[in-house]
Amino acid sequence: PSGREQNRVGFSVSKRVGNAVVRNRVKRMLREAVRSRTWESGWDVVLIARTGTAVSSFHEIGQAVDDLAERSKIKMGKSG
Repeated sequence: PSGREQNRVGFSVSKRVGNAVVRNRVKRMLREAVRSRTWESGWDVVLIARTGTAVSSFHEIGQAVDDLAERSKIKMGKSG
């Protein structure tokens, strides 16, 4: 928790995931997965993409983001 009014999300995608085209596609899918969900405000989150992310569908990435939010105790609620 950051105590701020808005959430901040960072993405880390290593060269092991793939070339620049693949890494940018993964970042776009992660960004959209986070944007399409509403969490309670006041969190700083860093999502680290692993090698399997490059071959995952958008649905699988969205499910992984939901699972990580639940495991991190980030409650769904009003978006910041």
